[in-house]
Amino acid sequence: MNRESRLIIRLNKAFLIYAFVIALPFSWASFAIGSIYRAVTLLLFVLFLFESRLIINYSSEKRFLLFGWLLYLGYAVITMLWAVNQDAAITNSLSLVLLGFIVIIFFSTDLQEEESYKTDLCWIVSGIICIFLYIFGDKTAVGEYGSRTSMIIMGTATDPNEFASVFIVPLSLMTFNLLNKKGPRILQIIIMLLSLYCVLMSGSRGALIAVAVAMIITLLQSGKVDVKSVLIIIAFAIIVLLLSTRYIIPLIPDDVLTRMSLKALLTDGGSGRGDLWTDAVRKIWNGSVLRMIFGYGQYGLTVGTKGVSQTMHNQLIQQLSNYGIVGLVLYLILIYKSYKSIKLNCPRYMGAFIGMMVMSLTITMSVAYKLVWILLLMPAVMSNKGKEIRFDDGK
Repeated sequence: MNRESRLIIRLNKAFLIYAFVIALPFSWASFAIGSIYRAVTLLLFVLFLFESRLIINYSSEKRFLLFGWLLYLGYAVITMLWAVNQDAAITNSLSLVLLGFIVIIFFSTDLQEEESYKTDLCWIVSGIICIFLYIFGDKTAVGEYGSRTSMIIMGTATDPNEFASVFIVPLSLMTFNLLNKKGPRILQIIIMLLSLYCVLMSGSRGALIAVAVAMIITLLQSGKVDVKSVLIIIAFAIIVLLLSTRYIIPLIPDDVLTRMSLKALLTDGGSGRGDLWTDAVRKIWNGSVLRMIFGYGQYGLTVGTKGVSQTMHNQLIQQLSNYGIVGLVLYLILIYKSYKSIKLNCPRYMGAFIGMMVMSLTITMSVAYKLVWILLLMPAVMSNKGKEIRFDDGK
């Protein structure tokens, strides 16, 4: 195969990465055979197999990160053998297999610098799509705060916390762009303000905190800590605050702003999350030792004293419940390896990564919640100088 044909394959793989990112807003939408993102995944994987001719290449520098992914996904799949809720476990395992297809594509792709920044743009485009979906799409009221709204995407209702968290990565990347004078400033500021409006209207306190953390981390990583950098950071923060106060806050209904207050948070206990977390830990600790070690499987443990739920609204507790101590350790290893890889290969994503980890403490990010998993795969596609390892039919 000549150099030109290899270039065509590489560019096709880059377009696959772009498609995975841009399609994220539709990961909640469903049709006859399941979620739209599932159909997109299968289509892109078939295209990948066709273009790569069943040859899988990955950089030797990625092997430890890839090993972390394989350990976690492999163990998570086999937990269906002892899961309490077999139906949910089988469905979860199928989703894990689809995620495995995505992992293969990402680890087989090495983006050049220009392509990696186009991927950044795709994240911003996904945020813009969500803004349009929110402003012009169908919405429904959520909970006791009548003005708090959740999106309905192609007939499927979304969790307002999950929908709001879509903006963590775009806001972080646009903050990076503004600090580094990349892209149109005015346009990006407008997109950022509209994104903040959507986050506030969702009434998601976790997403608002996560967005703030992501942007602050990005600001702190903007350059050397000198007087000039500090002044730029302060000036940027003041501009965002003033613009938000002038144009965004007045658009938010009073009851949603009330929900965002510390008093409301203390009153409702984080929408009952404290009760769920406490009861989950108590039941896991007092339950079977084998279940504590190996888990109950997907939706295998019901918790709550004020209202029952099989969703823990905390990623770490959910991992412990689903996959036990073994699964939680493998998940933490994957998170640590992803952190190290992001720090090395794409540090501009560090703010988004930290923000997403903060968000994961308030919601369950199941395998169906593709946003976090695609973000964790970003260092797998970023350019590096590692030696490639090739798997094919030996010919």
